[in-house]
Amino acid sequence: MNGFPQGTADIPGQMSGHGLLHFVSAAVGFLSLTIASCFVFARRFAGLKQQGWVVYSAVTGAFFFVTWAALGATGSRIGWIAVLSALAVLFGGTWITVAAARLMRSEAR
Repeated sequence: MNGFPQGTADIPGQMSGHGLLHFVSAAVGFLSLTIASCFVFARRFAGLKQQGWVVYSAVTGAFFFVTWAALGATGSRIGWIAVLSALAVLFGGTWITVAAARLMRSEAR
């Protein structure tokens, strides 16, 4: 796989400044926003006795964390892990959207 962004030559052992910024931003954004939020809200939903939301939140956070860690460990060299990671981003974004809509709806009441 070539470097980031697309078209950048892959130089073994060397990461471009843009690639490093992308990696750090992804780490901060994905770990804090998606993974931490999923588990924080899973606990909140547990307190509200909303078991479906507990499971949805915890599974999304766990799936995202596992695929993100596997992607980092393999360096995107294993195609099916990259596909799972893309799905995890989709599921994480969906979880954020659905949870936010649900919480905004309950605040409006």
